[in-house]
Amino acid sequence: MTRSDVTFLSAGARCAGWLYRPADTDGAVPCVVMAHGFGLTRHDNLTLYSEALTRAGAAVLVYDHRYLGDSEGEPRQRVRISEHLADRLAAIEFARTLDGIDPDRIIVWGYSMSGGTAVAAAAADGRVAGAILVCPFLDARSRINRSIRTQPRNMAWTAGRAIRDAMIPVAGEPGGRGAMTFPGEFDGFRAVAAPSWRNEVRAGLFFGMLIWRPLVRARKLKCPVLIQAGQRDITVSARAIDQFARQVSRAVLKRYDVDHFEPFYGDHPARIIADQVDWLTATILAPHGPGRSETPLRVQPPNRQETTTPMTASDLRERREAIVNRHVEAENQHDIEATIATFERPRYEMNGVTHDGADAVRELHKTLTGALPDLCASVDRLRHTDDAVIIEARIIGTHDGEWNGIPPTGRRLEFTGVGIFEFEDDRLVCEKVFYDTAAVLAQMGVLPAQA
Repeated sequence: MTRSDVTFLSAGARCAGWLYRPADTDGAVPCVVMAHGFGLTRHDNLTLYSEALTRAGAAVLVYDHRYLGDSEGEPRQRVRISEHLADRLAAIEFARTLDGIDPDRIIVWGYSMSGGTAVAAAAADGRVAGAILVCPFLDARSRINRSIRTQPRNMAWTAGRAIRDAMIPVAGEPGGRGAMTFPGEFDGFRAVAAPSWRNEVRAGLFFGMLIWRPLVRARKLKCPVLIQAGQRDITVSARAIDQFARQVSRAVLKRYDVDHFEPFYGDHPARIIADQVDWLTATILAPHGPGRSETPLRVQPPNRQETTTPMTASDLRERREAIVNRHVEAENQHDIEATIATFERPRYEMNGVTHDGADAVRELHKTLTGALPDLCASVDRLRHTDDAVIIEARIIGTHDGEWNGIPPTGRRLEFTGVGIFEFEDDRLVCEKVFYDTAAVLAQMGVLPAQA
C-alpha cells in the first residue's frame, strides 16, 4: 500500500487529501471517495477505514472539506451543506481522472453529516457505483425538533450567533453551549479527534440545516448501498435511517452495539470495518461488478417515436448539455416561456423548496426577477453524471425589489450556486438549485457581514 498527498480544486479552493493505492494491482481499481463527519478532518481516525479498504483492493481518496483541516478557504471553520456537496462532487470528478482508477467504480463513503452529502452526491451522479454510510445524518429536522424540546436555551443562543455567523463550539456538555450538546457528544468528539482538532465552527451553518433532509433522495439511488447504524446512537435519527433503508432499492442495513462515535475507537471498529470489506469485495471488487458495461445508452428522441438506432453516451451528453445551455440562456434573458419549454415537465427545487408545474415555475421566476431585475448566472463549471448535468455558477443581481418580505436595498449581490439538472434519457425533468442563504442575506445587509 502507498499513500501520497494530493490536492484538487473545488470552486477555486484547493482541497487537501491523501490517495491510498493498493499494492500489486492488475488493471484499474475501484476508488472509495471518503470524507469525515461534522467538524472533523481526515486526521481524526479515518486511517482505520482508509487503510482497511485499501488492503481489500480499492484505492481510497480521503480529503478535507474547504475551510477545514489542511484545505484552503476563508473564513476558517466554515461549514455549508451546499459547499460540502460541491466538494464531494469535485472529489469524485478528480478521482475519475487518476491513472489506475476505474472511473465507473467510484464508491462514496460518509460518516454522520458526510453520510448525508454522500447520499446527495450518489443521487445526483448516477454513475457512482456504490455507497458506504456509517451512522448517516439523514434528517436535520428531526434533530432540530428534539433540540428545541430538550435544549431550548442552547437553540436560541445558537440561532442568535448564526445571524452573525459567529464562532461557536462544535460540541459541548449537556446544558452547555455548542452545535452538538446531547449526552455523550462532547466526550465522543474528544475520543475520536486528533490533538489538532479545533472545537469551533461558524454558526451560519444553522440556516442550511433547517432544510437538510437527504432522506428524501432515497429513491434516487440506483447503486448498492451499505448502511451501518448504531443501536445506541442518539445523535442521528434511527427512524430516518430505517425509512431510508426501506426506500433504497439495493440497500443492506446492519446494526451494531455502538453510539455515534464508537465506530472510531476501542474494539468497536473491527466488526464495522470487516463488514465494509466483505460488502466491498462482494459488490464492487468481484468480477463483472458494477460499472463494467460499455453498452451504448438507448433513448427515445424528442418526438417520442421509438427508434432502433441506439444513442451513444457521447451523443446523450451533447444533447443534455445543449438543453442546459438553452435553459440557462433563457433564464438569463428572463424568458420564462422559453425556460419552461426546455423541460419535459417543469419543476424547480430551490434549497429544498419545490415549485412543481408550469404555473408554479412562472410564479417563482416572477418573484426572482422582481427582486433582482438584472439577475444573471454565469456557469463556471459543468459536469455530467448518468442522469444529471451539474453546474457551479456565479449568480449576480441588484436587490431592487422585495425578496421574501425583505424590502429592496439596492445592493449588488454576487454568490455561488450549484444547479443539478435531472434528466430522464434526454428529457429535463427537474432543476435543483442550492445556494448559501445566509451569505445572500449578509450581502443585502439583513445579516452582519460574514467574517
